[in-house]
Amino acid sequence: SSEASYNAGEIAAQHMMDAIQPKLQAAASGSAVRIGVVAQESNSDSINKRTGGFVDKIVSLIEAQPGFGKGSVAVIGHDKYANGVTSGKVIIEVRIPSEVSDNAGKTEASTLLNKEDLIAIYGSNEFAAKCIINADETLKKLGPNKVIAIGFDSGALQLNAIRSGVFYGSITQDPVQIGYQAVKLAIAAQKGETVKDVDTGCRWYDAKNMSDPEIAPCLYE
Repeated sequence: SSEASYNAGEIAAQHMMDAIQPKLQAAASGSAVRIGVVAQESNSDSINKRTGGFVDKIVSLIEAQPGFGKGSVAVIGHDKYANGVTSGKVIIEVRIPSEVSDNAGKTEASTLLNKEDLIAIYGSNEFAAKCIINADETLKKLGPNKVIAIGFDSGALQLNAIRSGVFYGSITQDPVQIGYQAVKLAIAAQKGETVKDVDTGCRWYDAKNMSDPEIAPCLYE
């Protein structure tokens, strides 16, 4: 559902906030820093909500930090998400490729990774995460004590990036619950019972917990 996708984006923002805290403290009194966002497109409701949930949450979390406050975060790069702030201590730059192709997505990710003030980057679906990973193959900007990267969904490329420390972690949907609830709702509908959307939830995973029994079934190669 739209609400579930939005909430998933918020969870990604909360985990990113934990990772970038030291760099934000420096930005409170020094030079502006940048957080990049790569989204596959702006028309898909689920991707739009995952992107918007992340942007809204990271803005509110940063504004709540000492030394920041309202108007200290500028969201730029795409009209759908821009907040009208022209300058800020933190810049959130959202980039969406002109077409859904690996090369176009990689170009947008590379543009962000080449910016010297970038401290973190988020990809709001598997396509976007893959583009970030591919862009970093030659740039080598991601990893511990470098640019923090957070993705969405899984896939072999993303799982390997997390295992190796290139990605900080990612958000996965819960396909086990999706399957279970779909069957449950289908049976209820067949009986003539009233059914409604069910939030099947999502989970944060990283190198530490991706093999846990409750996480592993949610990941796919």
